[in-house]
Amino acid sequence: MPSHNPPGTMAAELYDWEPEDLEEMTSNLATHQYIQQLVRIDPHDIAKLVALPEGQDVNGWKYEHMRQLCIELNGLVLALAPGCTPEKFPSMYTKSPETTFLCAATTPPRATDAMTYITNTLDHAIGQLCSVKYFESRANVPDASVKRLPSLARRLYRIFSHAYVESLHSLHHRTSVMLFAFVHLLPWHILYPPRSESTPGWFRTLTTRVVSWDSTNAPDSYFQHREVFDDFEANTSLCKRFHAFVVMYNIMKADSLDIPDL
Repeated sequence: MPSHNPPGTMAAELYDWEPEDLEEMTSNLATHQYIQQLVRIDPHDIAKLVALPEGQDVNGWKYEHMRQLCIELNGLVLALAPGCTPEKFPSMYTKSPETTFLCAATTPPRATDAMTYITNTLDHAIGQLCSVKYFESRANVPDASVKRLPSLARRLYRIFSHAYVESLHSLHHRTSVMLFAFVHLLPWHILYPPRSESTPGWFRTLTTRVVSWDSTNAPDSYFQHREVFDDFEANTSLCKRFHAFVVMYNIMKADSLDIPDL
């Protein structure tokens, strides 16, 4: 049975062949095809996915993994797009809305809304990886070319981080509200006991709103990114794989990854 999808192949019959060992693959794109085969078999087997096969060139392995990560990252970007509008996210940030990123895909770098930053960053990374100027051959990837991977990985990781960390700002916001209430309203509670007839109406209203405030009152944008992230990650383990890959091959430092162990 041929190990390729002939024109006209039905969706249910795609990749309908027995898995092959890397040594058995004769294509010039064998390494990439092998990685894609591992992803199809089990995207959650992170250790097997990122482990360097015996006899495989480490530079070529890093390069092909980065290409595959970009291919799959398109799926997360597509899922984020409906909720990541310029109105809701006028700037690109991860840990805090006060710290934003400039889009390096423009000359000179400039501030953009989050989705523009995300799509430009992904397009820029793919363009770099497909450029014969920087990666002349997929069969022989020199050290000088591999040195470009950390910069690409760092920017791509911000896409994961934006989707994941955004929901944490709602927790920070709720904590800030409750802390404000404790510090500023406690003296009034002492002065006006609960349900006291002398308690001003504005104070009763404000107290009720603070006590009853919960995450359901937060803007939709607080949570829609995290829900998309969780659903996507449950199906692909892509962020977990990204973590393992960049740390194992010293492309990024573990302490620079702000998403907890998944």
